[in-house]
Order: sequence, then C-alpha cells, then structure tokens
Amino acid sequence: HSNMMTRCNKNNTSYKNYNGRGIMVCDEWENFIVFKDWALRHGYVSNLQIDRIDNDGNYEPSNCRFVDKNTQMQNTRRLRKTNTSGLRGVSLKVSSGRWVSQIAHNGKKKHLGYFDYPWTAAYAYDSHVINNNLNHTRNFCDNIYAI
Repeated sequence: HSNMMTRCNKNNTSYKNYNGRGIMVCDEWENFIVFKDWALRHGYVSNLQIDRIDNDGNYEPSNCRFVDKNTQMQNTRRLRKTNTSGLRGVSLKVSSGRWVSQIAHNGKKKHLGYFDYPWTAAYAYDSHVINNNLNHTRNFCDNIYAI
C-alpha cells in the first residue's frame, strides 16, 4: 500500500511514471484498512505484488490484481536495457540479417519465428500474446489489428 501511494506522490522520483502520466490511487484505497480488506479478498499473499492490468490505468479494484514478480515484469512499459530493436520480443540475428521473435512465459522461452522486418516479428509476438490470452505488454495498440 505504501509503495503504491508513494509512487503517485508528487515528491517521489517515480512520479513521472505514475501520477505524472495521470495514474492515481482511487479514493477508497487512501484508507489502508479498506485497501487491506480488498487485498485479502483478492488473493494477496506475501510473495505477490500489486499489478495494474492496464498499465495506463489507475490503482483501483477493477484494474488491479496480485501477481508474482515474473508476471508483473511482463506487464511493463519499459524495455530491457539490452533491447536494441525497440520492440518487445524482437531481436536481430546478425548472422542471417533476419529478425527473431520470441516470448518468455512461465520461465520458458518460446521461439515464434524468423522475419524479414522487425514489425512483422513484433506482430508475431503480439499475436501470440492475444491468441494465448497472456498478460504481456504488447508492441502495438489494440486498434492496429482492426486495420
């Protein structure tokens, strides 16, 4: 509770990634007892962390769940520092000059294919996330598939 509240505080160094993007804690959760009751009814145990289902949404009952650290890391805006493609699950195989798409889920990597263009590799990643109902953050917004 305190971390969630602190992240959205204007004086916190993480402010720009939370309240600075419009993400707030709902009024009812300002009261710790109310939050604690909700958390215990919705699966909180000490090895889990609160996670916003919609990474751009608020901390509120309809948008939060408790997940392990690995699941939470799949639902993030940030890419790894080692990511050179700028796309999730996409890397360049230098020896062939082709783009590789892969995904990690439940501690295992899955190869999704080789592609001529980075955006087609990203599309394969996003399609896998959608088709398998995974909670991973996608490369493109939902609307791109309607085109």
